[in-house]
Amino acid sequence: MMVPKWVRDILTDDTGINFTPDKVAMVSGVVVFHGLAITHVVINKQPFDPVAFGGGFGALLAGGGGAMWLASRQKPSGGGQ
Repeated sequence: MMVPKWVRDILTDDTGINFTPDKVAMVSGVVVFHGLAITHVVINKQPFDPVAFGGGFGALLAGGGGAMWLASRQKPSGGGQ
């Protein structure tokens, strides 16, 4: 199965070949988080709580961003020193 170029650009490293675990986990977490929020409201007939949703979603984005930042700092620099 071919992965569309825009998905590959989001989920891979600078080479465009290797998928990075931090980016895959982040995108998967966002999709699952939204799916669970929709299920909670639509199927379970619970009221939507924007404060809880925003706090949880913000924590997910902050954790994913932190993981990506940490991974970018561990890359070897091209300076040769």
